[in-house]
Amino acid sequence: MADALQIAGEGVIYEVFHSNKGGLDDVDYNIYLTIYNQNWTTPLDLLGPKVMSFIAIDNPYNITSGSFELYATLSDVETGMSDVMEVEYAESPTSISDPEYVHWSLAGTMDLSGIGPTVVANVTVTPVIWNPGEVHRLWVRGQDSAGNWGTGSYLDIVVIGKYVPPPPPPFVQTVEFSGLGNADMTITWSLSSNDSSPNFDGYEIYAGSYYNPGLLEYRYITSLGPGNTIYTHVGAGMGDLNTYYYVVISKDTNGLGSASPTQGAKIARHFTTGSHLVSIPLNLSTDDLSTVLGTLDYNVAWWYDPTDTLDHWKSHNPSKSFNEFDKYNRTMAIWVDVASGSYLTLAGMLPNSTDIPIYDGWNLIGYPSLYSKKVAAALSAISWERVEGFGETSPPQFLELLGDDDRMEGFKGYWVKASSPGMLTITNP
Repeated sequence: MADALQIAGEGVIYEVFHSNKGGLDDVDYNIYLTIYNQNWTTPLDLLGPKVMSFIAIDNPYNITSGSFELYATLSDVETGMSDVMEVEYAESPTSISDPEYVHWSLAGTMDLSGIGPTVVANVTVTPVIWNPGEVHRLWVRGQDSAGNWGTGSYLDIVVIGKYVPPPPPPFVQTVEFSGLGNADMTITWSLSSNDSSPNFDGYEIYAGSYYNPGLLEYRYITSLGPGNTIYTHVGAGMGDLNTYYYVVISKDTNGLGSASPTQGAKIARHFTTGSHLVSIPLNLSTDDLSTVLGTLDYNVAWWYDPTDTLDHWKSHNPSKSFNEFDKYNRTMAIWVDVASGSYLTLAGMLPNSTDIPIYDGWNLIGYPSLYSKKVAAALSAISWERVEGFGETSPPQFLELLGDDDRMEGFKGYWVKASSPGMLTITNP
């Protein structure tokens, strides 16, 4: 229903509507009012969309269902009247009630009913491993066409079903290239301690395109019986430009399971011609720099050594037989002069944490985590004066100054000027 009024020569349209939950008969009987106007002075839009409603069907979630639907209605009518362009969802511990502490960098996307100031977003969630008795907290937020993210809202989902203690998890041990031309990926893991029990069913392999400790949007790859500790993902290696984050799950005959707390990954990241400040948030099986950068077409790589006061800069030229810089580890960030657009393709394990020694003065460090943090939070354990990150549009140094609220992210390197020595510990969530 819509009606139009004329106020002081200005057109105003009021629209009253219900929010549809998906089917024709599934209607949210809360009533919403949208006001459209013209000829008004448009203020700057500095706020993101509000979450008007957020539900799960069904909640409680029975593990025998296999999946459930999330629906959210978001509106920017009261916060700038811009179109809602993107909606995402994420999981957090139930102890978190402030969206500021949600790992939004690990969020998945939701489908939109259309583009406008008010939208309905939907996603089908297929939990990889939720067990009866658990409570899972999911969050949703939206971004408008002005680039503003809303603060977000959460709901708790109760998991029900017959409870039997799940089998202990396996542990992913290695993720490595294999096969002719390194065309495949091989994953190895340790056996669950219940592997030989009568009700143990075996192992399932899942992979995600984006890292998520809650395994949201990870997809099923294959199943293997008890006693197996190795699987080869055929065709997922060097010739495949997709990224995979691998997890192994132990399952029993009741359908309950436990996910490996460790994950491995094969990453493939494209770099354009020119300078890049690179870090690699993986525990690699080699520290040989020629091997690490072997798939990238580059002219030279540099590293800044804060301990060598006579010559801080170390270089590596792949065309030379001898280089002063030939070893890499995940605490480092390196400048790479890329000769032509190409992929850096690597495999390894995701570290739980990394200790980075910080020296008085300038340090060029990596950020070996896939969980982004604000600068102030990430560097809270050390005394620092200034942080600079890669600025692609800021030649010739390609650096930009970062403030407390800017975020540090995996695969990126940072200059950190410290006022005293210390130890920086970077963790994955």
